[in-house]
Amino acid sequence: PALPEEVKLALERAINMLAQDINCTDVNDAESSMRLAIQNNQTYFDDLTAPLEHTKQVFNSKLSHMISSLPDVIESRSPVGLSQTIKIASLDFDYDKFCSVLDSVKNSFEQVKQYFDEREDHKSNDENDTTQNRFILSVHCTFA
Repeated sequence: PALPEEVKLALERAINMLAQDINCTDVNDAESSMRLAIQNNQTYFDDLTAPLEHTKQVFNSKLSHMISSLPDVIESRSPVGLSQTIKIASLDFDYDKFCSVLDSVKNSFEQVKQYFDEREDHKSNDENDTTQNRFILSVHCTFA
């Protein structure tokens, strides 16, 4: 789709400024103009992207497919000592689902339950963690 005229003009102004001697006021004016143009045309920009739920579904589908296509055993292709590319996967997990699975594991394995019971004794979150919303509820994991 064609770029909205207001956004086009703001971009042209900013690009033209790069070819000139500019001062802080000019930069601030150009930035304000660009922000306003984007804000006024938010629907246009929102329509350029797929809905979040669709994006999540496609990501999960592709990730599941790629994981299922991995061989059960991966052998090294280069001698030890040569540098290799590190592949990283970074995932965010639903906090409530994560806690549910963790509770299930704790209920199934006494040693895991004991470990978490001992950890609970050493918990030292101060009151500000909850009153100032500093208690982290996102579960993130990076695999290499």
